Amino acid sequence: MTQLVMRPRPGKIKLGLKASQAPAQLMDRLQYQPEVFEFFTSAADFEPAAFQALKTAVQFVKTNVTEQIVIHHPMSYQGVHLDQLLDPHREAAAYQFLQTSTAQLLALATELDVKVLVHGGYGSDSGRLIDEYESLQVARDIVFERLDDLVRQANGHVMIENGVTASYMYGDPQLDERIIQHHYPLVCDLSHVFIALHGDMELTMLALKRMRPALTC
Repeated sequence: MTQLVMRPRPGKIKLGLKASQAPAQLMDRLQYQPEVFEFFTSAADFEPAAFQALKTAVQFVKTNVTEQIVIHHPMSYQGVHLDQLLDPHREAAAYQFLQTSTAQLLALATELDVKVLVHGGYGSDSGRLIDEYESLQVARDIVFERLDDLVRQANGHVMIENGVTASYMYGDPQLDERIIQHHYPLVCDLSHVFIALHGDMELTMLALKRMRPALTC
């Protein structure tokens, strides 16, 4: 692995940045010494050598830059979004990767005391996945059941982000209330709220006001 060496700090900057574990990209972001750093990952990062390199990169950031580190779970596997609605039979390969990669990241996060970011839902595939269930309500029940299990397993090392799909989004008052009642460690992607509500700024502001007390950051 390329040796990582920090440049002198250019000044105090309060921000969060993200990058992959690729050394050039990583060091480009770290020169600003952000207070929060997010690693985004792909399926390729779960090959044994690549996963070890990811672990080494996380340790480097934690030692040299910040202890506030988030590892973003991969978005897709073999072209399929890693949605919580994946079925173990209908989408067997993607479902299996979702389970094993999540377990790997949670083990790493527990060992290094960092966080894993997981989406409650995605967009382009979710409509099709919802249609595979008897109703939207049944699909939502599946999502909450799986997120409940995930949060229990994570023991404080996971964060749940909103999607743009009816199975898990911010902006539907009834769904928002159900999310809040589950006391998940929530984060919010503002653009996802806006997209899920079809660009309605008034509804977006109402959703943010409703969800704000439940957000961890």
